[in-house]
Amino acid sequence: MMKIKLSDKATKEFFDEFLNVTCCYEKIKKDPTKKIVPYTKEIIKYMLMIFFLNILLLCAFLILKDKIIMVGFLIDFILMIIMFCYLLLVNSKLNKLLNGDKMGEIELDKTKVLLNTFNGQSVRFNWTALEAIVIYKYGFYLVPKDMKGIILAIGIEDQKKFFNYINKNKIKVKIVDNSKLYK
Repeated sequence: MMKIKLSDKATKEFFDEFLNVTCCYEKIKKDPTKKIVPYTKEIIKYMLMIFFLNILLLCAFLILKDKIIMVGFLIDFILMIIMFCYLLLVNSKLNKLLNGDKMGEIELDKTKVLLNTFNGQSVRFNWTALEAIVIYKYGFYLVPKDMKGIILAIGIEDQKKFFNYINKNKIKVKIVDNSKLYK
């Protein structure tokens, strides 16, 4: 068994990447080698599309004076407000993660990974229950085969110790290194 004390130097970029990985769980499970698109960029892209659609609908309403076009404009406007609120909610979640208890300890043995946080919570992963360990720019993530479990996020600074243990004990788990996609 090996214990690794997790770094308490988790950054905004690490937690942002963690939220991206969590949001893209199904995509990662299907193909863990693909680059994930940041959720904020996706939301902003859709908001811009809706904004331009609103401009078109407003122009069409001013020209045609059709009430059904105005209803479409209002629906699109409400969708844009909902997306903006979602963006604020995700940002507040990110700030909450940054201000929370980041330290913990990981225990590794030949059958499982056990995360113990200093606030008393613990999460256990059997190696056989993992789909893959996916390495990104700021961290690596233990992705379970089903979403009943959670994705365990570990900062990149703990990577060397973690993978040395896996290699030394010949633990069979799929490892995907996507860090080169984000340089």
